[in-house]
Amino acid sequence: TASRDLEDLGATRVRDANGEFQYVIPEETNTKSNSAANLIMSVTASGNLAVVRTPPGGAQLLASAIDRNSLNGSIKSAIGTIAGDDTVLVVSKSANGGAELAKSITNYATSSKGKRK
Repeated sequence: TASRDLEDLGATRVRDANGEFQYVIPEETNTKSNSAANLIMSVTASGNLAVVRTPPGGAQLLASAIDRNSLNGSIKSAIGTIAGDDTVLVVSKSANGGAELAKSITNYATSSKGKRK
């Protein structure tokens, strides 16, 4: 549902000045990435691919975080993702880069978990 998706993004429900409820998204942009890193259950490499397993329903949130981190973050060797319900397929820039990519994703998960309070 939309309310569950908003809660997954870290949005909270608060009353505005008129007493109406509204959702407010936190200003900290790392919240989504940090929670996405917590979804990683396993990472397996094959050729130029990394297959990441998540709990059911977690793949699209994780794929979005990986896509953002491939552009300006710690997973620069990824060129794109495809997400199902509980699996993310991550494609490496190099023909045999799956192992390096899997290591980058694992490091991303470890470093993001360490940033949480």
